[in-house]
Formats: sequence, structure tokens, C-alpha cells
Amino acid sequence: MTPLENSIRSTLMNEWDPIGVRSVAQVQDEYDDYVGPLAVLVRNGATSDRIAEYLLAVEIDRLGLVGEPDRAKHVAAQLHALKP
Repeated sequence: MTPLENSIRSTLMNEWDPIGVRSVAQVQDEYDDYVGPLAVLVRNGATSDRIAEYLLAVEIDRLGLVGEPDRAKHVAAQLHALKP
């Protein structure tokens, strides 16, 4: 993984973690499927709103959750601030 991807991975596990697995050592790769698409968004200068939309879509469509817009916006702002 690139430094950007490592930062995204860490942010997803430590800040986003919609299914609450951050403390389970065996599943620290749980959100790795989303790192690549998020890295593309960050590298391409996507807005925080666009990143939040992606996170919410993952929560709802891929994880089957209700989705938490406030959490998605908070994490999206952190991801948007990363240096590509």
C-alpha cells in the first residue's frame, strides 16, 4: 500500500468503523476493499461531500446498515485533508 492508502486504511478502521471491529485484531483488513476507491477519490480531488456520499453508500448498500451521515461527513473531511 502507498502512504496515502495506509492513511485511508487507518482512518477507516479508527474513525469510520461502522460495524465496530476496530479492536478485533483478526479483522484489521475489514475495510480494505474501500481503500482503493477512496484513494482514487482523494487523488482526483473529490469534495468532502462526494467522499461522504461514497462512505454512506458503502454503509447502506454493501454493509446493510442504516447509515450515519454525520459520521460519514466527519470521516470524509479527514480523508479529504489527506495529501495525495
